[in-house]
Amino acid sequence: MTALWHSPSEPVGQILGRPATDATLSDVLELDRRLLRLFHAASCPRMAELDGEYRAVSHPAGPWAAPARLFLEHWFGPGRWAGKAFQPRAPTSGCGYNLFAGAGDENVASWRRARKLETRLAPSVFDGLDSFHLDYSIDNRGAFGLMHDELRKLNDELFIGLGYLRLPARRHFASAFVIYGPPMPWVGC
Repeated sequence: MTALWHSPSEPVGQILGRPATDATLSDVLELDRRLLRLFHAASCPRMAELDGEYRAVSHPAGPWAAPARLFLEHWFGPGRWAGKAFQPRAPTSGCGYNLFAGAGDENVASWRRARKLETRLAPSVFDGLDSFHLDYSIDNRGAFGLMHDELRKLNDELFIGLGYLRLPARRHFASAFVIYGPPMPWVGC
């Protein structure tokens, strides 16, 4: 597999300015140009390390951040995108869905669960290293079926993701997001 871009990796702690084990959501959201370096430096989580429902936020940096935020807020689901859920099925595969909240609704129990996805461990289109892939093509149609995400682990409760559309031209315009815990129990959809 030919990687789309790859930069020499430096330790996650060096990019964040603190050990990865101590990294917080705020640390990641404050990054700008170093964001892609962080993705390259982070490791691929094991399938079992993502289990349950996690909150999520779109990262504000990068040229695709504003269009991605608009898409997530108005077209992606039945409400404001608020998270993702994962359930391992085997050592290298699993399933999941997205979480959507109503306006101002922080009551997780009332959130909607939709946009199912399949997960697997495989090489990244970005650097050829292993990533935790989220594939929407099985249960979604149209543009939603072209969606694909990759996750890398920063610490036990913090993961950085790159989302993109799998287009025939094979160019990937990525938008970053962050998944964070602690996880809540899997509910299912």
